[in-house]
Amino acid sequence: MGTGLFTLCPITTPGTELFSIATPLTAVLDSARLADTCAGCYDSRRPIDDGSGELKACTRCRVVRYCGRNCQLKDWRFAHSLECSIFGKLHPRILPNNVRAVLRIVLRYKHKKCTADEFQAFLKLSHAQSDQQRGKREDIRLAARAVKEYSGVADMDEGLIASLFTRLDVNTFNLVTYDYTPIGLYLDPYSSLMNHSCAYNAIVVFDGDRMTVKSTRPMRLDEQVFVSYIDTTYCVSTRRRQLRQRYGFECECVKCTEEARSGGLLEELVAAEAAGEQLVATASQQVQDDNARIQKYTTGLNTIRQKMPSSSHSHLTKQPLVALRNELIVSLINAARYDDAWIQCAIEYLKIDPVLYPHRGHPLRRIHAWRLAKLTASTDQAHLARRFSVDPAVVLWHVLQWLVDGESEACSAPLLQAQIRAMYAEVSQMGPNMRMEWPAVEERLEDALQSELAMGVDG
Repeated sequence: MGTGLFTLCPITTPGTELFSIATPLTAVLDSARLADTCAGCYDSRRPIDDGSGELKACTRCRVVRYCGRNCQLKDWRFAHSLECSIFGKLHPRILPNNVRAVLRIVLRYKHKKCTADEFQAFLKLSHAQSDQQRGKREDIRLAARAVKEYSGVADMDEGLIASLFTRLDVNTFNLVTYDYTPIGLYLDPYSSLMNHSCAYNAIVVFDGDRMTVKSTRPMRLDEQVFVSYIDTTYCVSTRRRQLRQRYGFECECVKCTEEARSGGLLEELVAAEAAGEQLVATASQQVQDDNARIQKYTTGLNTIRQKMPSSSHSHLTKQPLVALRNELIVSLINAARYDDAWIQCAIEYLKIDPVLYPHRGHPLRRIHAWRLAKLTASTDQAHLARRFSVDPAVVLWHVLQWLVDGESEACSAPLLQAQIRAMYAEVSQMGPNMRMEWPAVEERLEDALQSELAMGVDG
């Protein structure tokens, strides 16, 4: 939470890069991703140097892994040379991600791996305690004591280190992959100056450890750059609760103010969203079998739909049904039920995302479209054609054409853009015929979607 960043010139085109950060103050992987993600480039899909296909663990600490020597050297110079012996002594115990993040900050400052100005900029960031932090004071105190002991910074006050944890908690960004899979924490004190608005005008995109901020609409000279700290597709009451609990402030942005004035505090909607949050949490944490999760999400979609306010014009685009459908899609793919996942992705692409994300360059809208394209290309197309009475090849061409046409406004990582262009190159020669066939296919697809909705998870 910061004092604000402002444009230095008018921004005329959505998707314009406002600024980028090449090297953060600190960045760490979540503990669950240490085994499958390179700690140098933050990717799990790059070719491995020796051709084995396996990430190589640091031979000293055995905690972090790398896809090659270049990534290992890069991380060694950035911070790992300072923390490696600490990790090795603690192994097999793994420090929590926030402790590793603060430890990196303290060690980099102590050994002059970051500038004094950068460290002071971090200290100037807000560290107002949120509701969550107030319940974790003892945990923060113990973590600060541990960091002081591990780092050997005798001259740094334990209270100051504790304040680093509170600053970290309210100022970090989720480090995500090109397809928005969360993998860790990322903090840069200058980008953390951006304030929140549910009516945001910019989006954060990651390409490895490079953070880029892109516009979602035209902006005036000296207009404040706003990003969203949370998922803004929820109702105003849920958004305000999440921001209050996580960041310690009450949102009074234009979107919240207007929705509250127009009746956005519907008790039925709030109850439905709370039920959805609980369902997703329990299913992801307690249910291991994908088919069992599918059943749980399907039942939840139908049950929660009955709790939605009768005034809702479209259940499809309301939370928590949107989040539940996405979880359902992931579980269907994991269970190899690709045709079931395909029709749900088509519903998302044609019916949900255009309403939730009107900006065609929105990263989630493009990621969902890319997911549909990949499913269409990899699923038995004859089976899809028989079940849904559509030509999957035409659907594939249309989705890829839409993605390519919107590339200039895309708020997406370069890796995603490259993958889209590569697949499009394979089907682009079919363009003229596909373009003529699309209206008829779209009509049949609409019939298939309506039939699926009438029978299934969300009528």
